[in-house]
Amino acid sequence: MSIADLYALALERLRSDHNVRNLVSSVYEQAPTVASVPYANLHIRNSEDITTFDRAACKVHMTCYIFSYSIIETIEIIKHAKNVLQRLLQELELTFIGRGYRVVQKGETFQSALSFEVLIDDSPKIRE
Repeated sequence: MSIADLYALALERLRSDHNVRNLVSSVYEQAPTVASVPYANLHIRNSEDITTFDRAACKVHMTCYIFSYSIIETIEIIKHAKNVLQRLLQELELTFIGRGYRVVQKGETFQSALSFEVLIDDSPKIRE
């Protein structure tokens, strides 16, 4: 599985989940210039190739940014988004490493960053 495929699947799953759809106006691919709050956008922070003795893998660090007018609503969105992503990665048999989240208030808006890493280990064995 490629990083682009993983991103597209995660975005699709967040957009199609009933609970997330009821909580946010939209889930964007990138930070919008104009949007109705609450909303979320999914972002790939970085990726790193990892090699072990006989395997190669890719670690992808992703962040789901959430914007809302209520801290309770923000935490509720985080909970559902995290569950959606964990279920997806479990179905794909990929490793989910939650890195937690933080919530800050800027003016009237609460902003949260739900960070997680995914280990993609479907590369062929390294030849000796």
